[in-house]
Amino acid sequence: MKKKRILLLLSFLMFFSIYLISWKILKLSFQNMNEPFRAMISGGLTAILSPRIKIYKTQSGEKFQLNWIVLKKSINL
Repeated sequence: MKKKRILLLLSFLMFFSIYLISWKILKLSFQNMNEPFRAMISGGLTAILSPRIKIYKTQSGEKFQLNWIVLKKSINL
Protein backbone atom coordinates (compact mmCIF):
# COMPACT_ATOMS: atom_id res chain seq x y z
CA MET A 1 0.00 0.00 0.00
CA LYS A 2 1.04 3.55 -0.52
CA LYS A 3 2.18 5.75 2.33
CA LYS A 4 -0.86 7.99 1.99
CA ARG A 5 -3.30 5.10 2.40
CA ILE A 6 -1.41 3.69 5.36
CA LEU A 7 -1.37 7.09 7.03
CA LEU A 8 -5.09 7.64 6.42
CA LEU A 9 -5.90 4.17 7.74
CA LEU A 10 -3.76 4.74 10.83
CA SER A 11 -5.42 8.10 11.42
CA PHE A 12 -8.90 6.59 11.08
CA LEU A 13 -8.08 3.76 13.47
CA MET A 14 -6.77 6.23 16.05
CA PHE A 15 -9.85 8.44 15.59
CA PHE A 16 -12.22 5.50 16.03
CA SER A 17 -10.39 4.07 19.06
CA ILE A 18 -10.28 7.49 20.80
CA TYR A 19 -14.02 7.85 20.18
CA LEU A 20 -14.80 4.41 21.62
CA ILE A 21 -12.59 4.92 24.66
CA SER A 22 -14.09 8.32 25.46
CA TRP A 23 -17.61 6.92 24.91
CA LYS A 24 -16.94 4.03 27.33
CA ILE A 25 -15.39 6.31 29.98
CA LEU A 26 -18.37 8.66 29.81
CA LYS A 27 -20.78 5.73 29.97
CA LEU A 28 -19.11 4.33 33.08
CA SER A 29 -18.64 7.72 34.77
CA PHE A 30 -22.01 9.33 34.05
CA GLN A 31 -24.65 6.62 33.89
CA ASN A 32 -27.58 9.07 33.89
CA MET A 33 -26.30 11.05 30.90
CA ASN A 34 -28.46 10.90 27.76
CA GLU A 35 -27.06 9.17 24.69
CA PRO A 36 -27.03 12.27 22.41
CA PHE A 37 -25.07 14.31 24.96
CA ARG A 38 -22.62 11.46 25.43
CA ALA A 39 -22.15 11.25 21.66
CA MET A 40 -21.59 15.02 21.34
CA ILE A 41 -19.05 15.11 24.17
CA SER A 42 -17.23 12.04 22.84
CA GLY A 43 -17.16 13.54 19.36
CA GLY A 44 -15.77 16.83 20.65
CA LEU A 45 -13.07 15.11 22.66
CA THR A 46 -12.20 12.94 19.68
CA ALA A 47 -11.92 15.96 17.39
CA ILE A 48 -9.52 17.60 19.83
CA LEU A 49 -7.41 14.51 20.59
CA SER A 50 -7.26 12.85 17.16
CA PRO A 51 -4.16 13.13 14.97
CA ARG A 52 -4.00 15.56 12.03
CA ILE A 53 -2.48 14.75 8.64
CA LYS A 54 -0.58 17.37 6.65
CA ILE A 55 0.54 16.84 3.08
CA TYR A 56 3.16 19.23 1.77
CA LYS A 57 5.19 19.31 -1.40
CA THR A 58 8.95 19.55 -1.58
CA GLN A 59 11.40 19.31 -4.43
CA SER A 60 11.77 15.58 -3.85
CA GLY A 61 7.99 14.95 -3.92
CA GLU A 62 5.08 14.87 -1.51
CA LYS A 63 5.80 14.49 2.19
CA PHE A 64 3.28 13.43 4.79
CA GLN A 65 3.25 14.63 8.36
CA LEU A 66 1.16 13.29 11.25
CA ASN A 67 0.64 15.80 14.07
CA TRP A 68 -0.83 14.61 17.32
CA ILE A 69 -1.49 16.56 20.51
CA VAL A 70 -0.31 13.60 22.63
CA LEU A 71 3.13 13.45 20.98
CA LYS A 72 5.29 16.56 21.05
CA LYS A 73 7.07 15.66 17.81
CA SER A 74 5.41 15.17 14.46
CA ILE A 75 5.81 11.94 12.54
CA ASN A 76 7.16 12.42 9.01
CA LEU A 77 6.68 9.88 6.26
